[in-house]
Amino acid sequence: FAVAIDPRGRYAYVSDEVSNLVHVVDIDPRSSTFHTRVRTLSVGIAPIGLRGLAVSPDGKRLYVAVPAVNIQAPSSATGVGEIAVFDTDPAASFMGFLRAIPAGAEPYGITVVSNAEILFTNRREDSKGEGMLKANATATSFTVETMPLTLGSGADSFDVNNATAIVVTPDRQYAFVTGFNRFLPESPSANPFLDPDLPGGSNVGIIADP
Repeated sequence: FAVAIDPRGRYAYVSDEVSNLVHVVDIDPRSSTFHTRVRTLSVGIAPIGLRGLAVSPDGKRLYVAVPAVNIQAPSSATGVGEIAVFDTDPAASFMGFLRAIPAGAEPYGITVVSNAEILFTNRREDSKGEGMLKANATATSFTVETMPLTLGSGADSFDVNNATAIVVTPDRQYAFVTGFNRFLPESPSANPFLDPDLPGGSNVGIIADP
């Protein structure tokens, strides 16, 4: 589904959309195993596969989105997805599973801002559409904060729905969030045909001071 490159340029981590595995590919041209899969990492239970993933700037942590329920499931479907954390520090237990952090129904995109701050999106729940993991100094313990993506009234036509990806400007002043915007006939912001004068939906949201 997605690919993340470790900052040392040794491995590409590839998330599997239909299983619980991350495939580790050797991308070092000087290596005897160049361009081959050298390992697989298991996140444990992943009922609908894996989504986004990212590596910390120091290369010591790999973060993987593990959704529990996808956007197409009935509204009655429930579950709590996770962000799986792997220790990818070669000086420690290299590529060992560290822990799983509850992150809403459908954690989807992940962007590492620093070794201590990791942003993620939750595609199914707009009320918790953007989230941040805050790590301690050793990135072994984490807290989770979330924020809604709704703007103004729920009856307006201008919203970013079903967040998929998030990026941050180099000066950390703004974050940009892309939305899937699943079609919902009764929703002014998810049905562009409901009101021809105010067509619903928007594709990019802007967050100040993320």
